[in-house]
Amino acid sequence: MSRYPSLLPYSPHAAFKALRVLTLNGVALRPGDPIDTTGVPERRLRFLYEQRMIAPLGPDDPVPVRHAGGGQSEGIAGAAGDEEGQADGETAGAEGSAPADAAEPLLPGEAAPAEAVAAASASWRVQKAGLGGWHVVDARGAPVGPAHRTKAAAEQALAALITEG
Repeated sequence: MSRYPSLLPYSPHAAFKALRVLTLNGVALRPGDPIDTTGVPERRLRFLYEQRMIAPLGPDDPVPVRHAGGGQSEGIAGAAGDEEGQADGETAGAEGSAPADAAEPLLPGEAAPAEAVAAASASWRVQKAGLGGWHVVDARGAPVGPAHRTKAAAEQALAALITEG
């Protein structure tokens, strides 16, 4: 008989919380903090679970919101932001309001403003890929389009993206 309670069966789809102090995805976690598992390999999660460093979230724990872009989730960041805002005397409603000059979404077939095209094209660049290939990447480093064999071909694709923009 172990002095620890038995573990539930491991599920990679479960939401987890930290049981001990650990750093995961560059974020320092304290016991009880919910974990954003986007980008964490299943093997590492299983290892942390078996070592009792993480556990499934209970019914009263905050559930992290998962984003496709990765990073810290809104559910985790929102809880910390509310506490700081209340300490400064700010209301929670003022933080959630949208700025007056927010860009409106474009309709299909509508051309983007010239400033937006210039800003987007400034963030694109040619980057060397593995095994002698070249990619056109955006500001986040994600490839835009297929790989190219030569740097000249990648630069032509970049020029086509800028003029197409």
